[in-house]
Amino acid sequence: MPPLAKCKIPEIADLADQLRFAPHEALLRQVESAEALAADLDEKEKYPVDWLVFRITGHRPDGASGESAVFTGASVLADLSAFVERLCESAEFGLDDLPEGSVDADALASRWNVSRKTIDRSRRKGLIARRVRNERGRASLYFSPRSIGAYEGRRGEAIEKAGAFSRLSPETEARILRRAARYRRVFRCTLNQAAVRLAEKFDRSHQGIRELLERHDARERERGGEPIFEERPDRSARTQIVALRMSRAGSEPSAIAQEIFGPRADKRRATRLIRQARARLLRRLNLEGPVSPAFARGDADAVLLAPPCVQTGLGGGPGATDLAGFIRVIHESAPMSAADESARAVAHQYLRSRARRMLERLSDTDPNPTRLDEIETRLRWAMLLRTELVRAELGVLGTTVERQVGRSMDRLPAHQVRPLLIVGLRTIGEAVDRFAPFHGGRLAGAVSMRVGKAITRELDNPSSAFNLARRRPATGAAMPDLTRMWPGIAWAAWLAPLPGLREAYQHLSGRDRLIIGRRSGFDGEAPETITELANRLETTRMHAARYERAAVREALRVHRELASSS
Repeated sequence: MPPLAKCKIPEIADLADQLRFAPHEALLRQVESAEALAADLDEKEKYPVDWLVFRITGHRPDGASGESAVFTGASVLADLSAFVERLCESAEFGLDDLPEGSVDADALASRWNVSRKTIDRSRRKGLIARRVRNERGRASLYFSPRSIGAYEGRRGEAIEKAGAFSRLSPETEARILRRAARYRRVFRCTLNQAAVRLAEKFDRSHQGIRELLERHDARERERGGEPIFEERPDRSARTQIVALRMSRAGSEPSAIAQEIFGPRADKRRATRLIRQARARLLRRLNLEGPVSPAFARGDADAVLLAPPCVQTGLGGGPGATDLAGFIRVIHESAPMSAADESARAVAHQYLRSRARRMLERLSDTDPNPTRLDEIETRLRWAMLLRTELVRAELGVLGTTVERQVGRSMDRLPAHQVRPLLIVGLRTIGEAVDRFAPFHGGRLAGAVSMRVGKAITRELDNPSSAFNLARRRPATGAAMPDLTRMWPGIAWAAWLAPLPGLREAYQHLSGRDRLIIGRRSGFDGEAPETITELANRLETTRMHAARYERAAVREALRVHRELASSS
């Protein structure tokens, strides 16, 4: 279902709002008038709002003085399709309300030999779409013969050029690379200067040629060959991390591109830089672990990830961040049933193994965004399962510490018990990573043995944090939030949701709450990929990603307000 477009001119948006209660027949007439108006507008001329309202409704605004706001034809054309779509939505138009010969967006894209994105861009240039619903209530965009004819008459040359566009053949790419090498050798051109010349000669976009040259040189450097250009694009690890941090905070790609590359930078440079940063961090992970032959089966996802305990009951709410609260969590923890432990442990190892296999097929120079998102989402899911497995073994940790120290944790000074709990928590995480549930046995056995040895080493080591703490004043009783950490895995902070999102999540509503909950797993269920979220919202991946960025920005704003008021 395409999202409902917005009008940018306030007067046109107000008119659409005023007309939404008009009768069905009146709205149909006004839609036809708006299509006729689009055919008559000149992009360079200026038109008063009163005249535009008269052309659409047949009535002059009350109190019109002849001095109303004036807008160019281009700006009006950019809003007319959104205006018509909103009228159609208000009237709940169906397929029966379309004029004969109307076609949907896919059919029009095929007719013009262009992409669906080109059709969407054309709606912002005067191609009027009608939003109608089928018998199941699903909205689609259709285009009337009048609207198509008017747009073809105005932008026929651009349509023809877009339809003639084709991807570069291997032969053409080879010619471009040979000529780029000559430009570098003879004229001492930089990569950007060569891209400008080649774009003009081959009638291609500057950015497209630039990316081709960058990909070629990156591949040559990876295999130890000779790149054409000496300078390397700005792809330092520091720059990548800056871009990634801005992206995680909900910044738009265009804003990131301006921040890093300058005011006229193409946002595609920023999006690719972010993907490269994500891929680089993923390749640093140690995802080795026990593997079962069942992982290679074609129905592994459907079988191993299907149990309800794998899909739901994850996260457990915010964890304690102070020592007293953490000790209370330990005392209240209960062991997991054998069936749930086995299902969750198998799913945990399978998700890690699957992510590792997908990572092997991921490109370094231009990582596929869909595959990147699936890898990261699988690892977040594995993190939630791992957290639940660790949480179920906290009782073993508490018992082991108290047995070896000979005192209750409540009676130990904070600066003595804290280092023991941190060591034990890290050890439980390592045991979970190495646990092979398909070989039989329970996790508690492995955890008890490993934690016991780790606590003994900590107590016997004179230079350990525990023994040093006995000769130092208390350093505080802060503890890591179990819901935000993956014990022993340093990259948990990168994959986990940003600090503050969980607190803000409780105060969000509507679509923002749904998106944050589904992407992070705050609602207790397995997180969804951006593709799954788009299907849930009945929109495209591009729009779902845009909605997610807006939801993150709103959540961070709420978190700042909560922090300032406390």
